Amino acid sequence: MAKQLFQSFWFLAGLMNIPAHPLQYACWIVVSAIGLVGLVRMCTTRVEAVLALTLVANIMAVINYNRYIYSVQGRYLYIGLPIFGLAVARGIAVLAPPGVRTRVCAGLTTALVVAAVGCVGEFDSVYAGIRPGMSLTHGTTPQLYCGNEYSQVMASRGGMLRGIRMYGRRVGEGTFELELRIDTFGNEAQTRAASLSSTSLRKEDAPLEFRFDALSVSPGEQYRVTLRAPDATPVGRAALVYARTVKVEPFQFDGKPIHGELDSQEIIE
Repeated sequence: MAKQLFQSFWFLAGLMNIPAHPLQYACWIVVSAIGLVGLVRMCTTRVEAVLALTLVANIMAVINYNRYIYSVQGRYLYIGLPIFGLAVARGIAVLAPPGVRTRVCAGLTTALVVAAVGCVGEFDSVYAGIRPGMSLTHGTTPQLYCGNEYSQVMASRGGMLRGIRMYGRRVGEGTFELELRIDTFGNEAQTRAASLSSTSLRKEDAPLEFRFDALSVSPGEQYRVTLRAPDATPVGRAALVYARTVKVEPFQFDGKPIHGELDSQEIIE
């Protein structure tokens, strides 16, 4: 949690899936260390000690809050930025001799500007294939984590349904279970369930097979497929492919329709 909190405070873009370069984080670690030194110095005077303790209380409150959510949010530390800025200034005053403090401040400011501007280039690796005016034929589920659900009504071609094949990949790190549930309609509604471990998902799009006990379905019979991954997070999740076309009805995200259908196939045996 500490690593993600630090990254999120400085730079972790998108759905918390676009990190900065390690050299940029190294720059920010240096700034944070200087701020820590300054924070200790601030505790030696009464007025600044109150500010220092306020910043520490803010950090502890955010850490405690993040114990109860799936996505660590560094932005909640921004309320303490003025105090953090003062701590960095105090840290420079402690570490740098008077004759070089101006140059140290100039160098540090330049490094921060370069690191910040460099963050713009981090989006290329994620969105490199997207061009202005493009009409995308496929997309991937962006929020298959926590308590979120994706569901899709499918029409069967009939037979003994033993599984569903989809396409997707694992995004980021973390251990979770990708859960699938089948619910048939009518008076004799039946349910089937299956799951895949995150360790079985590849980093690039590949077939995913959910197997379950045989379910007899008639040609044209409709059933609902629901997907969840309650242990996944924005930085460790599954991304399933969907086509931006609709044959039966749009698939849904938490009950809200999305224009498209999951790229899936029945496994009939």
